[in-house]
Amino acid sequence: MHESHEYPKVWMDENRIIHLELGRGQITAEHLRRANMLHRRLTTIPHPVLVYTVAGDSVSTDKEAMCYCSNPEVAEVTAAVAMVATSFIEKYMAKVFLTFYHTPYPCHAFGSKEEAIAWLKKHVPEQDGGPGNHAPDH
Repeated sequence: MHESHEYPKVWMDENRIIHLELGRGQITAEHLRRANMLHRRLTTIPHPVLVYTVAGDSVSTDKEAMCYCSNPEVAEVTAAVAMVATSFIEKYMAKVFLTFYHTPYPCHAFGSKEEAIAWLKKHVPEQDGGPGNHAPDH
């Protein structure tokens, strides 16, 4: 069961990357709306976002939640998204999302946080000390 008082957790790291840590259970559009609100409390400038689950927890999502990721209110504060997919089910869900749901920002799945962060660093906006947004490479 998703513990709404704990998740999603959203914060910005020293690289100016937004972390979106999802809990366990069903991830709904409402959870993602809450994550977007928390993201906007940190910044309204488009930033790269690292998405991952709590290690060992299984999650599922629905069509409404996946569609919400392309919503203009998400897109206007998102420079790029890297999903960390380590388990079989996470990799499967990431593949389905990347195949059927096209986002207006670059979006990729990675096997580790380190790989994902390395890719996201090139999407930190110039006004935040990054190299700036590049043309979408998805």
